[in-house]
Amino acid sequence: MEKDEIIIESAEKLINSSKIKNNIRKNKNISISEIDIDKKNSEKLGKNQGKYITIFYTTLEGCVETLLKELESSIKTILKYLNIKKNDKILIVGLGNKNITSDSLGYNVLEKIDIDNNVYKIYKEVEAISNINTYDFVKMLSKKLNANLIIVIDSLKANNIERLNKTIQISSGGICPGSAFNKNMMELSKKTLKIPVIAIGVPTIINMKEFLSVKTKDDLVVTSKDIDLEIENISTLLSIAINRVL
Repeated sequence: MEKDEIIIESAEKLINSSKIKNNIRKNKNISISEIDIDKKNSEKLGKNQGKYITIFYTTLEGCVETLLKELESSIKTILKYLNIKKNDKILIVGLGNKNITSDSLGYNVLEKIDIDNNVYKIYKEVEAISNINTYDFVKMLSKKLNANLIIVIDSLKANNIERLNKTIQISSGGICPGSAFNKNMMELSKKTLKIPVIAIGVPTIINMKEFLSVKTKDDLVVTSKDIDLEIENISTLLSIAINRVL
């Protein structure tokens, strides 16, 4: 998936025309959407084939444990879909820029994840800071470790303001790091890396161009005023769920 699109947003027209089945269920104030993208619809959407689970919630108040259970269940569903076994080697990669709060999700989740004999973790700065290509870095490291699975955690960009900091997408379709600002980045996916990839993303920024009456050539990207608290809460939830499952 690209950083600037939640699958429900990009597939909305096909979902509404019943060409893609969207299995939705509710648990308290949490909505869980599960979409399988086949080859035909993959080409129409410009998205990779795979399973996409999107969890949307309106508030954390009174539903933290319920959300944790849904996150655990969703991760297990994707692991089963990819046929990942208990002792397979798993490389967890946190992407982003830890110095920019809205782009620090990957770093903050990674800091709270436990490692084990078959679980490895590493934080990768954006290429503008490290001058190291993210795809080359992940490919080299996964080969060195002989990893069976890569889990990538990154911030996303939403088009719907209601989804800001309230949506968690877990998919087997991979992710294109940096694509919110650069469409020429190499994606991290099974197609490119030759091993399964799980992408976990949360929209922490939104492009205001869609909401402005005066059009501008430049992106105007904004986030919420309480983004520090949002990142802390979401990263804690994600790390607890991942630790419980792995």
